[in-house]
Parts: sequence; C-alpha cells; structure tokens
Amino acid sequence: MVTLVGTNFLPGPGCSFGAGVTVNSCTYNSATQLTANISIAANATMGTTNIMVTNTDGQIAVLSNGFTVNFNPTPFTPIRVHAGGGSYTDTLSQTWSPDNSFTGGNTASTTNNIANTSDPALYRSERYGSFTYQFTVPNGNYNVLLKFAEIYFTSTGKRTFNVSINGTQVLSNFDIVAAAGAAFTAIDKTLPTTVSGGTITIQFTVGTADLPKVSAIQITQGSAVSVQVSPSTASLQASQSQQFTASVVGSTNTAVTWSFTPQVGTLSANGLYTAPISISSAQVVKVIATSQADPSQSANATVNLLPPAGTFSPILVNSGGSAYIDSLGKSWIADSGFTGGNVSTTTKAIANTPDPVLYQTQRYGEFSYSFNVPAGKYNVILKFSENYWTSAGQRVFSTSINGTQVLTNFDIVAAAGGALKAIDKSFPVTVTGNSITVQFIRGSADLPEVNAISIAQATGVNIQINPTTASLQASQSQQFSAAISGTTNLGVTWTYSPQVGTLVTSGPNAGLYTAPSTIASNQLVNVTATSQADPTQSSTATVTLISPSSQILVHAGGPNYIDTLGQLWNADTGFSGGRTASTTKTITNTTDPALYQTERYGGFGYQFNVSNGNYNVVLKFAEIYFTAAGQRIFNVSINGTKVLSNFDIVTAAGGALKAIDKTFPITVTNNQTNIVFTLGSADLPKVSAIQIH
Repeated sequence: MVTLVGTNFLPGPGCSFGAGVTVNSCTYNSATQLTANISIAANATMGTTNIMVTNTDGQIAVLSNGFTVNFNPTPFTPIRVHAGGGSYTDTLSQTWSPDNSFTGGNTASTTNNIANTSDPALYRSERYGSFTYQFTVPNGNYNVLLKFAEIYFTSTGKRTFNVSINGTQVLSNFDIVAAAGAAFTAIDKTLPTTVSGGTITIQFTVGTADLPKVSAIQITQGSAVSVQVSPSTASLQASQSQQFTASVVGSTNTAVTWSFTPQVGTLSANGLYTAPISISSAQVVKVIATSQADPSQSANATVNLLPPAGTFSPILVNSGGSAYIDSLGKSWIADSGFTGGNVSTTTKAIANTPDPVLYQTQRYGEFSYSFNVPAGKYNVILKFSENYWTSAGQRVFSTSINGTQVLTNFDIVAAAGGALKAIDKSFPVTVTGNSITVQFIRGSADLPEVNAISIAQATGVNIQINPTTASLQASQSQQFSAAISGTTNLGVTWTYSPQVGTLVTSGPNAGLYTAPSTIASNQLVNVTATSQADPTQSSTATVTLISPSSQILVHAGGPNYIDTLGQLWNADTGFSGGRTASTTKTITNTTDPALYQTERYGGFGYQFNVSNGNYNVVLKFAEIYFTAAGQRIFNVSINGTKVLSNFDIVTAAGGALKAIDKTFPITVTNNQTNIVFTLGSADLPKVSAIQIH
C-alpha cells in the first residue's frame, strides 16, 4: 500500500508508478489523499521513477522521482497457515495455505460464529494437543502472528498453555477466554522473533489446564504491527454518519489510512463515514483502516446501508446466525448491530413456530444491539427459545430498549411453557433520536440470550394465533382463533399452505381446519391469520398431519440416513432434554453400523403422535464410550410402563461397539407414545435409534 497526499483529488483517479510496477487499485479517500495498492515485478528496473495521478477531469499531477525500487537480495513471501483447516482467502485477498509443517496434535472445527474478526472462518478450525510447527526462512527479523479463538470451553481457567518460539517461551499459561474476553471471540498475538539458524520453530506445550491450540499462523518480515477497527458493524440510513476509530499496536506510529469499498457515501481522513443522501436499496460497504507504519496490516468494519426514512424497511436480524428467508418470504440478515456477547447453535427441533431455523441460533452473554432508525413509532419483536436449559429458573434476565426496562427477570422456559419452544415478545417503542438500542442484562440466573430481532414501523396492530401447533389424523379438526390488538377492526383473513384438507375462512367457524379423509404420508400445513386492518401483520400455526400407515424411524443424535433396506431414518426429532455424541469406530452385529454410531444421552425423553392401536417399539443400542459391563446402567419406560430396568448395553450385547435391539409391544389409547430414559445405578442413559411400527 502506498499513500499519496496532495490537493484537489477527485473520485475514480488513475495512478502510475513507472515500468515494472503494477497498480492493482488506486482508491480515492478524500480530496487530499489517495491509497494505491501496487505490485513490483521481479525484473523491475532498479532506481527512481515518477508518480503520476490522473483525475477524472483530465488533470494530471506528476511527482518527479517520487518512487524508488530497490533490490532485495533475500525476498521473503509471508507464510500463512490455516491450522486444522483448508485453503482460505481472507477479506484482504491474502491466501492462507491448508494446514502444513506441523508435528503432532489433532484437529477440530466448529460452525459457530466468531466475534471480533472480519474473517471468522480462520478461527473456526484448530490444531490442538501437544504439537509443533516448523518453517524454513532466511535469517533476519520476523513477526509471528498467532490467531486464537476458544471454540470448546466457555469460561476462563479451562484451557491454559504455553508457547515457545525457537526455544524462547513467548506465552506462559495463556488463557484464550481471559485474553479475548469471551469464548468464540478472536484474539491475535504478535510475537517478534530474530532468526539466526534458518528456521522458525513454534512449540505448543501443556500448561495448567487441558491442551494447547491454535487457529492460524502468519509469519512476516517487519514490525510487530496489528490494527483493530471499532465498532466492527454499523447500520445507517441516508445521510447518517458513523465515526470509526482504529487502534494500532506494535509501533509508535499509530496513524492509519482510511479507505472504503465500494465507494458509496463518503469517508473522511479520520474515519468518519457518511451514508449517501439517497439509498435506493439495502447494501453493504466495507470501511478499512491500514497501518501507515506497516501497510500490510489492516482491519475493516461493515456498514449496512438501509433505505431512507420515507421507505423504511423492517430490520430483521438472525441473532448469532446467517442470512435466512422465512416461511413468509421475509429476508433476515446475518447477525449485525451487536456489541459484546457470544454465539451458539443447536440442531434440535424447535416447537411453536413455522421457522425453527430462526430459533436455533442465539447471541448470549452481556450484550446489546443498536440500530439507526428515523424518529417515529416502532414495534420491536424479540424472539426466544431456550436451547440449553430444560427447566424454569435456570436462565433469568432483563432487557431494556432505549433505557426503558421491558423485561424483568424474564424466564424463557416459564414463559414458553418448556424448553425448545419458540416465544416472541413484542414492545412498542417511540424513537425521538435516531436509534433503537436493545440491552440484555444479567439477572438472577445464568446469562441473557436472544434468537432474533425484528424492528418495524408501528401501525399499532398486533395479531396472535392460538394454538400455534396441532397434530391431526385423517378427518380430525382443529379450531384456530386470532387475537387482534391495536385496532377496532378485528377482522382477519384466513389462509393455509399447502392447501391440503379444508379451512373455514368466514362465518362463526372461521379458522376451523380439517385434515383430509386420507393421509398417505406425514406432512405439514401452515395456517395463517392476517390482519385486515394491517395486512403486514400476520401469525402462523403449524399443523402436523399424521399418516396411520407410516412408521416412525428416528436416528437419535444423528442426521438423515437410508438403511440397507432403503428405509429413511429421520434426523433426530421428537426429543426433550439430553445431549448428543458420536463415534467413527466400527459397530458389529449389524448391517447398518451408521445407525449405531450416534446417540442421545443424559436424562431425556421422546414423544411421538400416533394413531390409537397396537405397535412395536424398537430401541437400538451400542455402547460407544465405555468398554466393560457395569459402567452404564439405566431404565426405560414407555407410556408410563417400565420396559427396561437396570439395562446394561455391554452385558446385553456381549461387548462394547456391538449393536443390540430391544423390541416392546405397546397399545396406544391417547394418540401418543412417550419414551422416557432415566438414571440407573451407573452413568447416564442413551439410545442410538428408535423405530415405531
């Protein structure tokens, strides 16, 4: 990077540095500053050349002998390694090589979001254990940059380790969570090193807790400079501004060069970004701060440009998650506008919603969201589902909007009626400034969380359908009702999709859904009530149609699977409580070992809707953790009757890693089958797969 300072620069300039120098980009920062990204050919002529800038109005400025090309007898290409991961090109167009040059250790990865970085993919993989990296380099001075993010533990003191470079300890009892401030948060450590023996050896050794790890390694020549931009995200309406600041460490020269791409709006020389006076559609701009002490070091922030006040579009944010289009065709953007907190995800089914994906990710901790909006009245909807705890009282917190507390000692499980159940809370907000700030505050138990946030201009109308879910067999009916508030017009329009069965849309029985007379296979139908006073306001319930002839096949703890008989086993569903685990070890005594390589374990249960009648329940087991009898002993009940007492898988199967199935005849009289796994005399219950036929 080369910074050019002058006067009367115009947007869209052209730059030239002479023969052998390629200008990759010439970026207009302001009327007095340009930034040029250049590459120098290996055979470029040594010596001084002129720098020439051509404005879009045709004016040309020349700085005679302004650029010098010197001979580098020992050229060095920076080394960038994605530890535990594959090849990756970062937001600065730098290429990170797949994991290489290591000895020892293992690899792991996560799909969780990583905070405090514009390149979260670099921090989602890791090499861990006791291991070493070694690289061959010319003698000289280097900066070794180690990238870390804790993706397994969630609190301090759980992982502390040491790092040495060429025999000198550079990190002692290093705790990633303590250093980064939280789990799933990126932190980089830059360590200067002088090489006299032609190699850089980085050794990771055990400290006082667990095992060492690293996410990525960079080795460059030059000063120990790193850059951070704050805030990392912003959302702006037309003509609104955001002041960005840059912190530079590793040099007494803390100056940065500001640039942005695409060049929509304006950016001052001190990092003040201003949105354009008109925004026809939502778009994203990156604001970049580049160190003047070491132009190879930069950081960026993301600006979301939103339509102007006259055409305000709802702000829909999938907290902790990625972009998503819901069942009503609304577009939710990836997590944005937050400060603080961590993210987590689940693959568990979420009840009481036609859009479970929105509730399977979350931001948790002590955090806030802030969004720029025009003055006016809004509805703020906060979406919640308790995906970790299983009973009331285990997570209790408060929430404020623009300084007014709107939730006090809020307990998701208590409010929703159980874990893994969606619940939305709506709050009217009057904005007199230009922002909505939602703050999540620690209460009496654990940490706050939220799954998604919706902000829409208020019409005063709100609608809620009841019930939100129903399971029906052939010809059965469910009466749905809709509660309207904020208007004297209580009329609703009833629709359903797909149009299977019938729905009464008018009259005293409006909202009465009836399943078809025959159901060939299980399927879902969405029943929607839309306000006639404000057609933008609607609420949807989900109906599960149950086929009397279909058997239930569930791969506990695992994904969809087609067995050797061509039968489809559904990904884990119908459960409450418990956790999942898996193995890659071979399972004997079965033609479908994959069914037995996953499990749900702990204190848990499964519930399935079935027609009344006689069934066989088949429970599939294989012990994939313990190796001897007596180490796991538990009980199982079906519809309140104990069917397994002090069951020991190893004893029953004749060894570990051996499949065994247990079949139980049952009679169903209430259209439900409940299977409950409870503690016995040793460790925790588990199951690998469930069949009901």
